[in-house]
Amino acid sequence: MSLILICSVGLQRAFQYLSRKVHPDKNHDPRANQAMQKVNEAYECLKDDTKRLAYDFDERTRHETQRRREAENDIGMDQDLALTLT
Repeated sequence: MSLILICSVGLQRAFQYLSRKVHPDKNHDPRANQAMQKVNEAYECLKDDTKRLAYDFDERTRHETQRRREAENDIGMDQDLALTLT
């Protein structure tokens, strides 16, 4: 059995489990509809290789940008500290 098939089976099982857990007919929480929509959206993205790669790329880019900003802020804070100490 190939790794891709194993991953798709695991993904499908996880989707089925979450669907049963948050389905508005089974779950009477007022937010059940929203939860079900999020589960469906996630499954639609993850089951399509192209969409999953695009999502992964976007997440990676977002994290790199955030790290860069944090590093810039740290450098700015160090410079501010150096100015106040002199």
